[in-house]
Amino acid sequence: MKSKKLLISLGLAVVLVVAFALPSCGEPAEPVKRLNVGTQTDVPNLNMDEEELEHSNLGCIYKNMVYETLTAYAKVGDKVAGEPDLWYDTNGFIPTLATGFDVTWESRYHPVNEAPQMAQVWTVTLREGVKWHDFATSGEYLDAYDVEFTCKNVLSEWSPDKPVCFEEYWYGDGDIVWWVNATDTHTIEYIYENNITQAHHPSVWAWDCIVPEHIFGPDGNGTYADWNEDPLAWHGEHIGTGPYKFAEYKPGQYHKWVRNDDWWGESLYGPIEIEEIYIKIFPTLDSLTAAFEAGEIDTYMSSFSYSSITKFDTIPDIKVEVVPGVAVYYLGFNFWAESGNYSYYYFDHDEWIYDYQGLNYTVNPLHDKALRKAIAYAIDTQKIVDVVLGGATYAQLTDSWIYPGTPGHKAGLEMYAQNVTKAAQLLTGEGYYQDGTPAVGYLDGGYWVSPYTDEKLLFKLRTSTDLTEFDTGQSIMADLVDFGIDIDFLSMDSTTFLEKLYEPWSNGWDMMVGEEEPSADPVADWIWMLVADPWMWGWDWCPTYWYDEDFNTEYMGLYTAVDPQVARDAMQVIANEEMPMYMLYQQHVVSAYWTDRWTNWYNELGGPLYWYNQWNMYGLHWVGGD
Repeated sequence: MKSKKLLISLGLAVVLVVAFALPSCGEPAEPVKRLNVGTQTDVPNLNMDEEELEHSNLGCIYKNMVYETLTAYAKVGDKVAGEPDLWYDTNGFIPTLATGFDVTWESRYHPVNEAPQMAQVWTVTLREGVKWHDFATSGEYLDAYDVEFTCKNVLSEWSPDKPVCFEEYWYGDGDIVWWVNATDTHTIEYIYENNITQAHHPSVWAWDCIVPEHIFGPDGNGTYADWNEDPLAWHGEHIGTGPYKFAEYKPGQYHKWVRNDDWWGESLYGPIEIEEIYIKIFPTLDSLTAAFEAGEIDTYMSSFSYSSITKFDTIPDIKVEVVPGVAVYYLGFNFWAESGNYSYYYFDHDEWIYDYQGLNYTVNPLHDKALRKAIAYAIDTQKIVDVVLGGATYAQLTDSWIYPGTPGHKAGLEMYAQNVTKAAQLLTGEGYYQDGTPAVGYLDGGYWVSPYTDEKLLFKLRTSTDLTEFDTGQSIMADLVDFGIDIDFLSMDSTTFLEKLYEPWSNGWDMMVGEEEPSADPVADWIWMLVADPWMWGWDWCPTYWYDEDFNTEYMGLYTAVDPQVARDAMQVIANEEMPMYMLYQQHVVSAYWTDRWTNWYNELGGPLYWYNQWNMYGLHWVGGD
């Protein structure tokens, strides 16, 4: 039993500690400089599976703010006076963990062929003195061995500009072998069997974050309770090098990060004023908008509805802007077809045999390009922009994955503006006819019938329950039925839709309304995987299962040509003519943010806080709040 004297002493000590810990009367504690952000989409988890994290804005920002990449994305918007021109160069090398690079052609020992051969070598110099978040206990700095470990164990290999021995993969036993060498603590080589373009540095540098080998590697075994030999299967204690440290996460509710006061980057970007970032998950856009109007969040990690602008404009401290959006919407056509011994495009996993068996209008009517174009001409896409999206202020028609008006966009592509007479001429010219069903279809001539099957045209159209995609799908269905093409329409929750979207061989869909977010060139080059060879570069990405040898040749040129724009132009022309997808519109972003707590917002492509725009994490200025 403790003595009364000891208890009194302990009580006095507690009083003194509390007295010293509390602010004195009349001196309220300084408010935490917190940025409150709303979003509707949470991550499935915080494991270091970058492909999972990249499915949402939140996941992308987490991996680039808590972790970091070798280089940064450029700003895509109006230049701020006094900032370096380099920050606005989309082809430029904007250093973060890497500070420089050199490209040479040298003899290197091939890790598979086990013999020297000439190769293209990108030698990257890393920044010195970069501390991992656990430096106080581990004493660990970032080094080249972290980068090498990340490449070989964490990153997806699926891009022609990643240093993988693809010749061994395609023509050998199918093993993935990375060709990267850490030559000293702050130098690493990315080595390529075939030259890649030097028009810009490899996209992997800006896209994929670096993880700590001392945690994810074998040394972490026995040190961390959740350690897993597969780095993709656990969170690595959330230890990165970025400007923010992980603090707390409650799935489906919120994420909390705190400022890294020992971050290397303040010498480059200036002092960061945000002390905490609190990201709240909302179940609906309505509940998120209500919280924003009440001042509970400072901004939204996506686009508000244009119908909210009138209310926002009545609140003095809310700034509203409409900026170019990242999202492009499309109507995709599923080319998958199989019947008896026929398969549109066949791949044997065991023998690594590819077999393109060509188009078959009987098994899959959508193989007929005339029919696909007729469908496009039957749709009033301008009506969708005007009615569903609110008009030209909030969206623009597009004909490509590359945004209209940007340097990479190919001028002169066919827009396929609604023209039902031309649509009918395309079909009748190929032998299609109408069945005469009363009060149905184009000028009451009935449903269109295929000359190859003598059956009326009926297609399954699928969308997610996302309001924009759903309403777009409904409008497309109405136009096609009016034209005489019957539609089986079904929407499903976004999670289910995305799970099925990239499996055209099994989902049973004929058409789908989808959306992707390419971003600005050259970062946007990844988007062409959606229409690349479905069993090669388009594997697990191509929702249409379209195969075109000319397109695939140009796709490789995108990563290997001296001037990648030549390949971009050619791909846009081929995709526009062959139409595996009918491009609909680019949706703009209604961005809004409070200015009573934070100023110096940078609003650009995608809005104030997006996977492509993380600059506000560095540059916001605190002006008050509680």
